[in-house]
Amino acid sequence: MFQRIANEIWVCRRPFKTLGVDISGQMTIVRLKDGRLWLHSPVELDDEICAELDLLGPVAYAIAPNSFHHLFLGTVFERYPKAVLYGTRNLFEKRRDLPSLQFLDDLGPFPWGEDIRQVRMRGNSIMDEVVFYHKLSRTLILTDLFFNIHHHDHWPLKLFGKLMGSSGQLSSSRLFRLMIRDKKKFQQSVTTVLRWEIDQILVTHNENLLEGDVKGQLIEAFNSIGFARHRRGG
Repeated sequence: MFQRIANEIWVCRRPFKTLGVDISGQMTIVRLKDGRLWLHSPVELDDEICAELDLLGPVAYAIAPNSFHHLFLGTVFERYPKAVLYGTRNLFEKRRDLPSLQFLDDLGPFPWGEDIRQVRMRGNSIMDEVVFYHKLSRTLILTDLFFNIHHHDHWPLKLFGKLMGSSGQLSSSRLFRLMIRDKKKFQQSVTTVLRWEIDQILVTHNENLLEGDVKGQLIEAFNSIGFARHRRGG
């Protein structure tokens, strides 16, 4: 069920529908140096998933990385009541059922800081996404900042990609672009992300980028919405 991406990092992908289309949803699991587990954008946990998690280590942290990816935090709390839950500012109103929710940004320090870096994509306070970078595997972990929608033989997914303006390559949705209100702050966040040495990109919806010129594709994706100010390979 889990796919090993690199040393100490796995993903678990599950069906996830939006607007009636299955765009899939992905949880990323990182085993920290102390042996505990860090869960990014949890999927709904069932007995089978929990059994695999328990083989990897104790669940310590669960991350809701933006304003929308919080649906299954409650199942983490039910299954792993000792885990610490983190969410962005907007979730404190939405998830009053999680009184122990901790604030997530990029100011820190955070207990996983030795293993994982993070940047809040400022300038988009509606989505309020925090992106992460696993140092050991040089993996960028995204949520809704970019999609990577392929499978063009599946017409509902193809249509969804066209409607969202994010089809056939790593790209940002029209909705995300419309939410960017402060371009200067957003550019500052982009500049920080592009300083990282990135070998792989994990996207919550559809296909991960695990080989080839991954950093170049990321630069092109930012360039396409007017923010990277780099040339491919530059």
